[in-house]
Amino acid sequence: MQTNQGAWSTYWQTQKTHSFMANEADQTLLDNLWQSWMENIHSEGRILDLATGNGAAIASMLPKVKDHKFVGVDYADIDLPTHESIEFSGNTDITALPFADDSFQGITSQFGFEYADKVKAFEELVRVLVAGGHFQLVVHHAGSAILESNMMRLEEISSLVDKNGLLSVLTNYVDQRITIEELEAAGQTLISNRQGRLTKSITGDVFATINYIVSFVAKERFQEASEHVNGLFGKLTAEQSRLKQLQNVALDEAALSCLVNAIGKYPVTVSSEPLYSSDNLLLAWVIKGRKCDRS
Repeated sequence: MQTNQGAWSTYWQTQKTHSFMANEADQTLLDNLWQSWMENIHSEGRILDLATGNGAAIASMLPKVKDHKFVGVDYADIDLPTHESIEFSGNTDITALPFADDSFQGITSQFGFEYADKVKAFEELVRVLVAGGHFQLVVHHAGSAILESNMMRLEEISSLVDKNGLLSVLTNYVDQRITIEELEAAGQTLISNRQGRLTKSITGDVFATINYIVSFVAKERFQEASEHVNGLFGKLTAEQSRLKQLQNVALDEAALSCLVNAIGKYPVTVSSEPLYSSDNLLLAWVIKGRKCDRS
């Protein structure tokens, strides 16, 4: 299985902008949330976006930009183009930020802060935020619709890549240990066992790739077939790793309360609230606040 960093590097290098938002209405909700928060930051302020991914939160704020400057950092190996108001940096640990004290007027994160050691990351947030500066963190909620839908994806992927899954059977076929009939039977068993719980975007794509691999085997191009199997396995296990991380970092109410209490030990004011979609589905927690002025 890929490392946590490697799984996200693979994901962001597919040029995806958002990691979890499923529809336009929910994205509009987040756009409005960030643009409203921007009103706290003066027109020439510097804003640091933690665990930026491909810059989704920054993209939401851009319509409100005046002379603001953005810096987006991520632990993954991101390589995004910069322009006059945005600078991106990959391979950056948000628990050890490479910035001087009091460097930013605002700090943000959208579905990223919670993947780090949260207390250490917040200590760094406070260090680089100016007195009077504002922060807002959108983090995963353990009871959210986002988590529910992605856990279904995780279950589907695991049925394909885990021991004795369809990809294991495919490997045996490419290695000429079983027949095409046995491979087809394994596919039919998967469909029967998971009726109504398979998607075109995951299992449908896998079946299409298997057909492609079978064509190589038919031509006795076994090395190429094996390379395609490895590529498919790598792609799926990277996504499996990413979704398992999501499962582990999502916060229930007790975990959020512990985090807010820990944050409260720093010189900040802080509040938290759930974020709901327009059709009243739970999406996330929003943690926001302000670094206290120096006395």
